[in-house]
Amino acid sequence: MLTKEFAQRVELSEKQVRKIVQHLEERGYQLSKTEYRGREATDFKDEDIELFQDIAEKVKQTNSYDLAFEELEKEKDFLQVIVKDDNEQLPTDNGVSQLVDDLRSEIQKMREERQMLGQMISQVHQQQNELKELQSQITEKLETNNQSLLAIQNSQEAIQTAQKEQSEYTKNSLVKEINDNNQQSIDTLKEDIKTQQSQSSPLGRPTEEKKGFLARLFNL
Repeated sequence: MLTKEFAQRVELSEKQVRKIVQHLEERGYQLSKTEYRGREATDFKDEDIELFQDIAEKVKQTNSYDLAFEELEKEKDFLQVIVKDDNEQLPTDNGVSQLVDDLRSEIQKMREERQMLGQMISQVHQQQNELKELQSQITEKLETNNQSLLAIQNSQEAIQTAQKEQSEYTKNSLVKEINDNNQQSIDTLKEDIKTQQSQSSPLGRPTEEKKGFLARLFNL
């Protein structure tokens, strides 16, 4: 029975059948072979139908071929699947026991290797997640530092501006104060001169001689 016909019998796609065949052969299951159009092809038997249906059901439940076969191996000795429980086809010599033991050891070794590989993959994924988290933290810290530096720069500029404004204000205030003091002194001096002139002249009018330099300077 070729793949197309067998797929119809087990109600699976040809792709699913080929996938199951691949996993079975990897685990030591020997399917019958025939020649079709000059090429080797799988020759399915009626006793293969139940096996493929069981595997397909497990694949549907686990959504994984590897998990499906692992569960099948736990439910019953997978060696029984490999030899198909057909005792009539087994040789009767003592080499069978050794062959079965070797197959059992090989399957156990493969199972351990798959388990170890799964653990390694999990560790790699965990390390990748940790690296992503670390990278995210570093990026966040860099952004925070950049914001802090920008804030410091803005503060320095604000301080410089305030200092400049304060310096201009102080300078202008000082100049104004000096000018006010000078003007006040001039006004006081004018008043003193007028008072002195009034006291020295009988008519309250200063003479030309008494005006002198200061009187002419302040337009008295």
